[in-house]
Amino acid sequence: MPQPANAEFPRHYVAPDADFGQWETAEPYFEEIIAREITTLEAFERWLLEHRHFGPPIVRWRERGAVPRRAKWISSLMMASSGIGLQFFDQIPLWLRIATPAVMLAVAVWIWRRPDD
Repeated sequence: MPQPANAEFPRHYVAPDADFGQWETAEPYFEEIIAREITTLEAFERWLLEHRHFGPPIVRWRERGAVPRRAKWISSLMMASSGIGLQFFDQIPLWLRIATPAVMLAVAVWIWRRPDD
């Protein structure tokens, strides 16, 4: 069986060989999402906290304000690449091309000052 393109990030909820090129393949997953009994904010919060991937980081954030080191790296790299990429758009005013990376730098500093997991 060929390895999926995103082998580094394996799928946990969908079969690795699932092909969503056709609606008939994707429809059962959408139907399951629609059928969930999450009708209130409290039910959604409970679902998030009990989720095996989303729950632990949310709990750590609430307890200690912790941000996983991997999330820090990913967010920093994404903000840096966005700030650099923004400089290639001459249509954007200079003040905005300076202010946006400055704000992203402030956010990155704040994120890195948070405790790790």
